Amino acid sequence: MHRLLKLLTIVLFATTVQAVEVTDLYQAKVDVLSQAKKDRNHAIQQAMQAVWLKVGGQKSVLQHEVIKQALKKYQQYLVQFSYQNTKNQHLLLARFNEEKINQLFHQANLPLWGNLRPQVLLWLVQEQGLSREIIAESSTAEFPATVQAFSLQRGLPISLPVMDLTDLNALSTADVWGRFSAPIAEASARYQAESYV
Repeated sequence: MHRLLKLLTIVLFATTVQAVEVTDLYQAKVDVLSQAKKDRNHAIQQAMQAVWLKVGGQKSVLQHEVIKQALKKYQQYLVQFSYQNTKNQHLLLARFNEEKINQLFHQANLPLWGNLRPQVLLWLVQEQGLSREIIAESSTAEFPATVQAFSLQRGLPISLPVMDLTDLNALSTADVWGRFSAPIAEASARYQAESYV
């Protein structure tokens, strides 16, 4: 799955397409151990790195010396934070100053990936034993959650097919497994995505 998501990122940067507006690029939600100051500060730094990844689009921005130095002064970029608790997770939601983050990227001479990004349709086939199936958006498999997490982490609008009767009549599992571009392109057209993988 990791290899597929890496391929997806490469394909997106190599593709020139129309775009949709992505919101919340300057905020991130991360796990936090507790509300203690040390844990909170660590989580805010992780959230700031997540924002840099969404805004810069590549992990290499996190290794830039100017960016690494700014991490030590994360308070200067922080606008607000809050906690969210679910039954299994304690989360910290942090929002950062868009103008200051953009200035930091300009200072580091790093490109900014704007908020207009390609809508991507992702066709995945899961193989279990001798059976294969196309992963639907509503699937209970782990893949939709993984795709959604990656989509949020990178600020990429990625969707999976619904796999209703229209999809089932237009495309077979063998078409996706065999990477037959013509039927995949035809089945993808109804989603009006700028790109598909």
